[in-house]
Amino acid sequence: MNAIDDHTMWYGMLGPVVVRHGRTSLDLGPRQRRLLLTRLLIEDGRPVSLTELCHSLWGDEQPTAAVSSIRAHISRLRSVLDPDRKSRSSVLISGAAGYTLAVPREARDTTTFEAHVLRARAAFAREQLPLARAEIDTALGLWRGPALGEAAEEPFALREGARPNAARQDAGELLAAILIAQGDLVPAVSVAEQLTVGAPLREVSWSLLMRALYAAGRPVEALRQYDRFRTTLARELGLDPSPGLRDLHMAVLRHDTAALGIPRSPRTPTTLAGIPPVARTPLVGRSQETARLQTLLGEATAGQSRWAVVSGEPGSGKTRLLDEFAAQAAKAGFAVTRASGGHALGRGRTVTLRCAVTQLADGLRGSGEDGGAQDGPGEDVLTTLVRQIARVPTLCVVDIAVLEHPDGRLEAGPPLEIAVHDERPFFDYEAKHVDAETSYTIPAQLDDDVAKQLQRMAVDVFEALNCSGLIRVAFFLRDGVRPVVNEVNTFPGFTAASQFPRIWAAAGLSYGRLLDTLITTAITRTGSPVAGLAAR
Repeated sequence: MNAIDDHTMWYGMLGPVVVRHGRTSLDLGPRQRRLLLTRLLIEDGRPVSLTELCHSLWGDEQPTAAVSSIRAHISRLRSVLDPDRKSRSSVLISGAAGYTLAVPREARDTTTFEAHVLRARAAFAREQLPLARAEIDTALGLWRGPALGEAAEEPFALREGARPNAARQDAGELLAAILIAQGDLVPAVSVAEQLTVGAPLREVSWSLLMRALYAAGRPVEALRQYDRFRTTLARELGLDPSPGLRDLHMAVLRHDTAALGIPRSPRTPTTLAGIPPVARTPLVGRSQETARLQTLLGEATAGQSRWAVVSGEPGSGKTRLLDEFAAQAAKAGFAVTRASGGHALGRGRTVTLRCAVTQLADGLRGSGEDGGAQDGPGEDVLTTLVRQIARVPTLCVVDIAVLEHPDGRLEAGPPLEIAVHDERPFFDYEAKHVDAETSYTIPAQLDDDVAKQLQRMAVDVFEALNCSGLIRVAFFLRDGVRPVVNEVNTFPGFTAASQFPRIWAAAGLSYGRLLDTLITTAITRTGSPVAGLAAR
């Protein structure tokens, strides 16, 4: 049984003001009478004087017959709200202090709403997510529009209408948090986006949107939303985001799922013998792209080198499409190697951070029946990779860096190859900063035509994704020469010893001038005057 069944009269304020008798909505008369009812309802059983009622309905421009009009409306309301009275009304009561509308709290939709929200919060705190979801859905389902409807903009209703609307925003934020916790991320993003539209300066809503986007695999979009809120806050109020939201922003940058409150999904290492399994649900809505990739795969199976660029907005399904393509390639007899941000598989099916050529040569040694074959005497890494690729059709990966100049010109840097001591399975801090045997080769050992093609494609990716400042683009290289875009890293390391500055130093751009270029570009993009910038 719900509130409508439990009480003879039920009063709705979560939207246009309504009164129901059982399941029947009552006729409350003309607008002035409905406003009078709303004025009495928001007092929650407190009397309102005749003078206040007149001022609430007409302000300073009261008609001559204002008092008589109020009394007439009161009489009509009594007939509707208390039709069975035999003498004095027990619902709309007149007294020395004015008129009082006596409505039990349990007969109001606001009370029902608050009760469901409280139960949802309690269930959420106990991690009873299905129950919390059901309660909050019921609470939000009571709303029929902005609180108090047509009366919401009346001066007497501004404060009282704002309170339930704020409670509705709170409830929406609770729903978003529950959805994130349940992993129901598409509706979580949608709910959070609606919350930020409804309250563009409400920080909690923006933090939920950032968390939902990150959990949905869209960290770049999460960072963009932070920048959007920060810009809005500075423009409207001259303020910066709170330390809490700045910490959340940093957590996204660092992929700190614990700080984001998002459980880290367990991951199984990808091996040459077993690529990531394709989701059991069919890939829908991508028939054109799938058909094109299948055509290219057929041509590659016939011995022709082919390449494709897979691009789109964050969260548009690029990874899902590539997973499907990789599975098809594996079934066709291709050896599929995959790396993420410079990561790849090494011997023993562990993860290594070596350069692309070294990673791929190392990974391919373990594939096929002759996986245990040794390298030829004195054979360099590139020769080893070419020999391994020749055994079976292969999909490979390489990274390229892109820098934006103040005049808007985009420049792609040369590929960087890193070789570490054989005894180091990881390119860790020691290998990077201490080990004297770690070597950096710029440019990497790639064919000139392939290197130039990668640079052109990296610039295309920068423009397609509307990036700014600097990026590093990772590519798949099929047969060592044909590239497919894999991912984009917008936050590469930037100490003087990091790879990104090393790449540009090799291209003739010192660390100081690289910093100057990025700072000048940022100032130029924001329209601020450039003054006193000089490279050291």
